[in-house]
Amino acid sequence: MSRKDKNMIEAFLALGAVAAVGTAVLYSKGKKTERPISFDEFLESASRFVDQYMISEEKKTGITYYGGECSVFRSEQDLQNVIVQIKIYGQDSAQQWKTSTLTHRRAINSFSNDEKTRKMLEQIQNNPIQLKVTSPEKEDNKK
Repeated sequence: MSRKDKNMIEAFLALGAVAAVGTAVLYSKGKKTERPISFDEFLESASRFVDQYMISEEKKTGITYYGGECSVFRSEQDLQNVIVQIKIYGQDSAQQWKTSTLTHRRAINSFSNDEKTRKMLEQIQNNPIQLKVTSPEKEDNKK
């Protein structure tokens, strides 16, 4: 990951939002362009972003995050977007439990038109997807 990308992630983290989730960026002749992404790519990107957030927050605040939950849905009030809401739980150095909530909206028209993505976008309109968030593997624990 380039320093520029790390700076961008840190800026989004400072805003307390999952604003970088799901953006597939391509470079063509030196120009940055976005392409539609599949639902799977979107979830993978969200997972990586949350891992980065938990690791960054642990370094900044000393809160050790253990996991949480993620909901992916479309609301009646905002059918033009997919909404991702992530709640993560951790403990500070005094062993007090802390909760952080991250929310992101991504426009429906920014997703690819493959069959699986279309089905998932239809499904989450009526039945939100609930996913478990686990503690990220930290660099110093990797072998």
